[in-house]
Amino acid sequence: MEPRPVKYQGPSWSWAGINGPVCLHDCGNQFKSSNQLDSCVKVIDCRIQFRDTNSKLSDQFGAIESGALVLKGQLRKAKWVRHQNALRGGPLNVRPVRIRADAIEEDFVDANIKSIPVFLLTLALSKYVIKGLVLRKIGNDMYSRLGLFDCYESFHTDMFSKILDWLNDAECGMITIV
Repeated sequence: MEPRPVKYQGPSWSWAGINGPVCLHDCGNQFKSSNQLDSCVKVIDCRIQFRDTNSKLSDQFGAIESGALVLKGQLRKAKWVRHQNALRGGPLNVRPVRIRADAIEEDFVDANIKSIPVFLLTLALSKYVIKGLVLRKIGNDMYSRLGLFDCYESFHTDMFSKILDWLNDAECGMITIV
């Protein structure tokens, strides 16, 4: 895994926003066997501004000046605990969820920083799995992507329904990921 680029090279939700390989994580048999996958977000808008707008290829290829993905979904505040590479949140602060970081975050290079505040956006769920994005708030309803989270019923049987209820209890709103 590479450090997150210091200079802007693409939106945090795009493969262009990081250096290094892009891993596509299969949803696995949890979604396939349930025959029911519920999407938890709605795409409202997606905008990309290319750096060179005079080029004939600028509508499809080239350097990106900026990008924004506007979604409607449920957002839940949590904490990314460094030494456990886990997420914590909820009233008891004991809701473990696995995280897959997109890049090495500058915050975690400093050994004195033990955790960072994050937000969880549930993307999809079934009766066996929950998957979503780990986001950092950078402004009023503006976020950047830090990685993915998931929780499987088979690994956390006793906690899965509590985690699901906790995530589903979040308010629904519009957010912009840049």
